[in-house]
Amino acid sequence: MSNTSQATNETGKGLVPEPHISMVIRLTLYAVVFVLTVLGNIMVIMVIIKNRKLRSIETYYYGYYLLNLAIADLSVALLVIPFTVVYNESGDWPFSAFLCKLIPTLLVASLCASILTLLVLTCERYWSICYPFKPRLTRNKLFIILGLVWILSFAAASPELVVYQLREKVSGTQIQEKYPCAEQWANDEQRQAYTMFLFIFSYLLPLVIILTAYLRIVYELQASRTQCFGPNDKDHIKKTVKVLIIVVASFALCYLPEKVLFIWIDYGSGGKYPYIDILLKYSYFFQWLNSCLNPIIYGAVDINFRNFYASLLRHCAGFKTYGADFKRRLSVAKSSRLGLGDLTSDISPDHVSEHLVQNGHVSKV
Repeated sequence: MSNTSQATNETGKGLVPEPHISMVIRLTLYAVVFVLTVLGNIMVIMVIIKNRKLRSIETYYYGYYLLNLAIADLSVALLVIPFTVVYNESGDWPFSAFLCKLIPTLLVASLCASILTLLVLTCERYWSICYPFKPRLTRNKLFIILGLVWILSFAAASPELVVYQLREKVSGTQIQEKYPCAEQWANDEQRQAYTMFLFIFSYLLPLVIILTAYLRIVYELQASRTQCFGPNDKDHIKKTVKVLIIVVASFALCYLPEKVLFIWIDYGSGGKYPYIDILLKYSYFFQWLNSCLNPIIYGAVDINFRNFYASLLRHCAGFKTYGADFKRRLSVAKSSRLGLGDLTSDISPDHVSEHLVQNGHVSKV
């Protein structure tokens, strides 16, 4: 029997169930990614809110971009992952028809917001480094740009609200027919066109622009053509660019499997491949992995974030210490109301007791 006929027989059997050990490993990875994404991005948001320097014009409002990226990643964890896991593992959609439309829309919008945020951040870095004498972006204009990022993201995801529908009959012979909450396009040409649009708009085109911009930035820094920056400024710029390049590379690699699989499904025979369902579930893991990697990258590469993380963790770990210090201060305040005046908290308890006795507040036994 030829290889072609063997492949035909395999695809005719329908989708292959996932082995139990693979399911256990994958769900464990899902859980780890979910926890790290939630905790990591909450920490990033807290760090940016608590540190004005990250939101200042001196850092070109660097923190606001990362805050927007953290919000997009956190929305994936809280609003997308739980519903998607239940759906994929049960093979059923136990939620409402409205959520069947909303969850895919939020997933696509969050994806677009992430890459568009990286795009505008890269363009801002490019503009400030390659054209340092041009006017800087104001805070109000930055907020308008980030608002436009979310408007464009939801506009790009809006077809999902229309085409996603609940259906009663599913066959399971190929991936497009296995799940009840799925896209219902008028024809294959529309489905293929939207898949290609998302691939170009939310992946290929932004990455090409970002790559071109960073190549120009690296060239400018290496050639020392930008004379207005001192050595310290150049070091800071190089560190910032290094962080952003790693973040962009992480995005490109983590989203590549899912993009390739959907193009294969919509433009080829991927929907009939026996293991396509398993491959898609692992591609979702890599997609969500990107959302938890960003906070780790900030801490691993950027010393400022690393110090902020350490300070925040010390504060959380030392909560009891802060509570004890608060009680001590409260005790001193009560003693002051009893006539201790402006005694400092460093006075020993014996001196406090002697002072109270001398002033007639208490008597010695």
